[in-house]
Amino acid sequence: HRLGSSNGFVFLYRSMTDTTYDGLRQEASSQLVLSPRAHAASEHHYARLQWRIGAIASVLLYFGAAIAVYPQIEDWTMIETLYFSVEVLTTVGYGDVAPTHSTTRLFAIFHILFGLMVMLSVVGEMLGDIVEQFFDDVVDAIHDNIAEGDSDSKLANFLQRCLILGIMIAFGAAFFHYLEGVPWIDCVYFCVVTVTTIGLGDVTPQTDGGRLFAIFWMLGGVTAMGWTVSAFSEILLERMRHTFHDQLTLGDVDLAKVGGEDMSVDRMEFYHHYIIEKGFMDQVQYQLMVDNFNALDVNGDGEINVEDIELHKVSTSPERKRST
Repeated sequence: HRLGSSNGFVFLYRSMTDTTYDGLRQEASSQLVLSPRAHAASEHHYARLQWRIGAIASVLLYFGAAIAVYPQIEDWTMIETLYFSVEVLTTVGYGDVAPTHSTTRLFAIFHILFGLMVMLSVVGEMLGDIVEQFFDDVVDAIHDNIAEGDSDSKLANFLQRCLILGIMIAFGAAFFHYLEGVPWIDCVYFCVVTVTTIGLGDVTPQTDGGRLFAIFWMLGGVTAMGWTVSAFSEILLERMRHTFHDQLTLGDVDLAKVGGEDMSVDRMEFYHHYIIEKGFMDQVQYQLMVDNFNALDVNGDGEINVEDIELHKVSTSPERKRST
């Protein structure tokens, strides 16, 4: 019976996406003739619409399957079922609510794998849009204040997301303190353990009200944490690019060390120093490159030219090998 329910969900998903998408396309094409550029934009619009419908259907399938199975076998309430499903979806996994029967554990294997695919492919982007819309006014105000005094837009973006994450943690801690009645330090600790998806499970909501709030707060908090980590990674990558693009100055070149006794640096010595100094290669890799060039420069004149190619052909010809 439950397998039949799952097949029904799959059929509903495919019917919603295929029928809706085809109907919208037929309606649009019957009403007007589009130019190639407008047609491409229209195709993109309806493809995006199809993706959103598929995303919503996937989320409904995920939670619908949980509701169809866990309460009947585990005797969970609706709140416990959704709470566990969100724990899985966000990979928090406190362990305070978990399947105990072999049947539900077998179902959970596939339910968890499907949930992770849904989270990685659709839920993350959907939640990002929701959180962005919710904090839109806050982000704009922060951006105006930071951008005036800070030319680094990536740093400004990171600070914005840090503030949003801080608001989410403070908001969650306040609600859990009110709903669960636990000390403030435990509430903040619980929120940080949750948004980082560590999910130690030593502090968890015990009341229906706390778990109901956690269902929605976990989704927003984990999304905000992902935003912040992503922004921090962008800063690190940007600083690495600056390191590669920054030019050496005369103060960066030690003439005695690079140039030797004559205290002068020629073009090749500068190339060598720049490559090693910037970390593009270490000394061993640089020497391998030099050895490679010397091997290709058969006549030893400091250039790779037609003569080197001809000499290489002669040295590797079958007649030369037999004579040696």
